[in-house]
Amino acid sequence: MFSLTVFSFSMVMVLLNQASSNFSPRVLPGIISDEKHQFVLGQYIATILYNIFILISIEPTENSYQTPGFSVLIGIILTVLCLASFIYFIHHISQAIQVDNILIDIHDRTKSEIENIIKQEKEMSLDFPNIENWEEYEITTSGYFYGLLHDNHLKLCKQNNTKVVINLFKGQFLLDGTIGLLTEKPIDEKLKEI
Repeated sequence: MFSLTVFSFSMVMVLLNQASSNFSPRVLPGIISDEKHQFVLGQYIATILYNIFILISIEPTENSYQTPGFSVLIGIILTVLCLASFIYFIHHISQAIQVDNILIDIHDRTKSEIENIIKQEKEMSLDFPNIENWEEYEITTSGYFYGLLHDNHLKLCKQNNTKVVINLFKGQFLLDGTIGLLTEKPIDEKLKEI
């Protein structure tokens, strides 16, 4: 088990070294965070710890050693499962560094994220009125826009019975005098500062 664990961890290190030299550094987190690799390595460590605890529980009684039979059987089964996991691990880790598999994985994740964004936008779509005659409010300080707290702004809009359009995107640098938001009806200075 120790040799399997050492070999598997060294394979991960070789894989990470090869991926960092051949591919973009952005590929590394995907390989490191692969749950299958983590599960196999965790299974090795758990089996080693289990077998060590079983070895500690074997106590001598006079001239012989008393072995916990069922616990030893579980240890043997876990070791055989680790051998099967090792074969799977070698196959999976050799597939993980192939360019076409990396591209397919990136494609699948990107497609899934886009579908989630589209689904969220469909759920949030509202019939919004024409905003041509709405009140415009300028930004009074320069700096980056880091986003807004949706729940707090939604609560403020409900309390004041108004609709707001924010013409900014996250990460945008704002200059003093930029039109930042539009409101359905004029709002007081106190609410504007919030």
